[in-house]
Parts: sequence; structure tokens; C-alpha cells
Amino acid sequence: MTIRVGEKGEDGTYEVEVDFNDWEVKTDQRWCGPLRLDASTGTESLIVQKGITLTLDLSGTPDRELPHPLTETLSNPSVLTIGERRSMILKPGATLIVQNYSELVIEEGGMLIVEKGANLLVKETGFISPESEQRIVRR
Repeated sequence: MTIRVGEKGEDGTYEVEVDFNDWEVKTDQRWCGPLRLDASTGTESLIVQKGITLTLDLSGTPDRELPHPLTETLSNPSVLTIGERRSMILKPGATLIVQNYSELVIEEGGMLIVEKGANLLVKETGFISPESEQRIVRR
């Protein structure tokens, strides 16, 4: 998603353009929560551009009543799921960090493409589901 804020009008309002069809990560981002790339998104690939860091991280927003057994917080771990016939592409110099009990899940028919010079960094408390490891492709 891209949001562009235009010029301020004479009446003090701004024109805002929202593009829901932008599937390129062009700035460093920290993503939290249950995230899913599947047929409902209307795109086949999420592209993390050159030199960009995308971090999958535990949210600080409470979303449960009792502490989570792993995090000991009131926040559920984040999960990024790449669904069937969908892919995430890490361009050269891009980095995907999975940390703080977050998990990367790549379903059957999905793929994580790590181009030459890109990095997938799974920190000590991050996870990649075991069945997902065979769906990571290096180019």
C-alpha cells in the first residue's frame, strides 16, 4: 500500500491518494501481527527492494487476556504466511529478519526467493516452520 499526501487546498484540506496495489517494500519496515500473502491479496509476489530491511517482530499491543506462554506478554507472536502460488522476493542487499518469537510460514506451493546478496536472518527466538525450509530458494 502506498499513501501520497498532495498539496494543501485553500480550504485547509489535503488530497490523499491511496494505492492498495503496491506490493513492493521500498522503505525499512517492522511488521507485526497475523500477516498473510494469499489469493485474496490480488498479487503473486511481495518484493522487498534492494537494501531494505523488513523485520517480522512481536507487537507491543496487547491482543490476548492471559500472557502468552513463550513471550510472557499479552501479545501474540507475529506470523507471516506465504500462501499457495505466492512468493516473497528479497532483492540483492535486502534483509528479512524474523525475531522475538515471530514465525515465517511458507505453505505448499509458496516460495521465499532470496536473490544473491540478500539475507534471511532468523534470530535466536525467531522461527521458520520446519516444512517451510524446503520452500526457500536462493538465486
